[in-house]
This record gives sequence, C-alpha cells and structure tokens, in this order.
Amino acid sequence: RRISVKDGWKGMQEEQGFLREVQGSACESFNTVLAPGSNVYHYDHIHVDLMRRSSRRSICQPQAIPGDVVAAKARGGRYAAARSDPTVTGSIAKPTKNPSRADDEDEPRPPPRDLLGRFLRAIPGED
Repeated sequence: RRISVKDGWKGMQEEQGFLREVQGSACESFNTVLAPGSNVYHYDHIHVDLMRRSSRRSICQPQAIPGDVVAAKARGGRYAAARSDPTVTGSIAKPTKNPSRADDEDEPRPPPRDLLGRFLRAIPGED
C-alpha cells in the first residue's frame, strides 16, 4: 500500500495515524523535523535533517502526537482535520471558497509561489 504525505496527512484515520507515527519517530532521531502544518513549504512532505545548533535545540513541528491518538480522533466518519481540532497536528485552515467557482474544493491546491508568482521548488538539502 502506498501512502503519500500530501494526501494522507488529512486522509483516512489509518493514514493519519501512520504518518504521525513516522513524524514522531523522526523527531526522536533527527534534529529537525518539519511536517505539513509547520509552514507552507512542507505541505507535501516530511523534512528531516541532522543540522546541529549551538543551542542544542531540536525542532519538531508541528508538535508530534501519537498516531493512535490522531486515528482515534479521526474515527466517526469525519476526519479530525475537517473538525478543525486544534490538538491535531497539521491542521491548516481551508481557504475561503471563491463564490464564482463551485468546484474549488475538488481541485488540488497549486504549489506555493514566490512574490513574483514563480513556483517555489524544493531543492534537496536546502529546504
């Protein structure tokens, strides 16, 4: 079975739980872990690296919570993210719908753009 971070982060309860377990385990092994919800650049992947800081501080964003907790909150026919539950990591508010477009929700979101409108690209080792 294939689970993508982009679709599974707010997907079925099992996918949400699995991906939160991956993130939580990564936070135990890496100095920096950025997952969906940490910022706009990590909406479709989990960034991990071993960069050392003089403060010896580690970064795990959004705050990791156990996958079984996320999966339990997702039960009941509705996804936890759809309930805007602030205790669920990675909850990003949905943009307001354009009234002239009835099918906005079915369209995938485009990748983030810079101030000049160019698509931002992730560069391995630099994002």
